[in-house]
Amino acid sequence: ANTITIEQLDIEQEVATQLAIAIENTRLFETEMQRNSELTALHQASLQLTRSIDTTNILDLIVDYALLLTNAEDSHLFLYDGENLAFGAAIWGDDKQTVPIQSPRKNGLTYTVARTGEKIIVPDTKHHSLYKAHPWEGAIIGIPLKANEKIYGVLSVAFNSPHHFTENEIRILELLADQATVALENSQLYK
Repeated sequence: ANTITIEQLDIEQEVATQLAIAIENTRLFETEMQRNSELTALHQASLQLTRSIDTTNILDLIVDYALLLTNAEDSHLFLYDGENLAFGAAIWGDDKQTVPIQSPRKNGLTYTVARTGEKIIVPDTKHHSLYKAHPWEGAIIGIPLKANEKIYGVLSVAFNSPHHFTENEIRILELLADQATVALENSQLYK
């Protein structure tokens, strides 16, 4: 008969505990490496954005880094004059684009973010009121580029399927938006 002794059970439990600790340490290490990679990319973005006074270059850099930091499928940036949005830059399919996937709707996500100055996170567009009349399957986040109370524009990042935006992704995009706002302010001051 195969009987397991209390001592064997204790050993197996200890091995399981050590294995769980090793797995958790590996996960924490991978998370730390990811954070370091993101911070390095943010630092690079900051350096490039602050060096540039060319608005077109700044806009292209912002959408580039938004995709780099999130692994999303597309990124758009629209400039806001307090009333209307104007196309700034976009990237999808690994290519810079000269026109948006579609122009912002007056009651859509981008205009709402511009008017309110508040980010909007939509993890599943199929189940969000902003997309009832314009259905598509995906996820999108819109983040205002703002300083004090002035809104300079809206950065959006989208996925082609539902996506849970993590606190880290949101924080990273907000930091990028802050850097982008400073760069746009400097560009306007220079002009």
